[in-house]
Formats: sequence, structure tokens, C-alpha cells
Amino acid sequence: MSDYIEKRKFARAKSDFDVLCYIGSVMEIPFKCQTMDIGQGGLKILSPRDFVAGHEFVVKIYMPFSNIPVEVVSEVRWCKKSTRQPGYYDAGVQFIFLSPEQQQLVNDYVARVIAIESEE
Repeated sequence: MSDYIEKRKFARAKSDFDVLCYIGSVMEIPFKCQTMDIGQGGLKILSPRDFVAGHEFVVKIYMPFSNIPVEVVSEVRWCKKSTRQPGYYDAGVQFIFLSPEQQQLVNDYVARVIAIESEE
């Protein structure tokens, strides 16, 4: 029997697209990360940089199926060395605030991907 307790409040959809991360001031040059999954409340990314849990930063998301980028202040919930790609980090990111329009874009994308996955 496992002691694992699922803490997620929302379903996640597998994803594989780039996002831009802005650490510090908005004027800093962003760096690319790759999504591994996305849900209504956040995403999991593969990053070339290490993050500190609790750190806030801006993520700019260019979701497939949408021409409108979603730019959102987010918080790092956890970060660890990636077992998928040496020299990279896996990080769990929670959205701090999404406007209703941004939330709808994320919800629509997640629902669409989950529907496609269930057909396979």
C-alpha cells in the first residue's frame, strides 16, 4: 500500500511546448523552458535553470490552439534535477493569478488535450 497522497486540485494534460520565463525584473532577458504538463492551477516545466521553491516569476505561455499568449505571475512549488535531461531541472509551477479570460484559455486547452488523449 502506498502512502502517496495526491495534492493536485485540478486535472493535468500532457504538454510539450515552450514557455518564456522572466526572473527578476521584466526587463531581464527571458529564457525558454519546456512544458511537461499543464492544468488549471499550474504547470510542470523542464528548465535550464534551477529554481528555489517559493520564488515568484512571470511565465509567458504560447499555447497551441491559441494566438493569444498567457502571461502570468507564478510561484515555484518544487524543483529537482531532471532525470529526463542531464543539466536541466524539473519544476512544479503554480499560477498565482489568472484573469477570467486567461483561465478560460488554459481550461479550454486542458479540456481539448484530455479529450484527444482519451480518444487514443
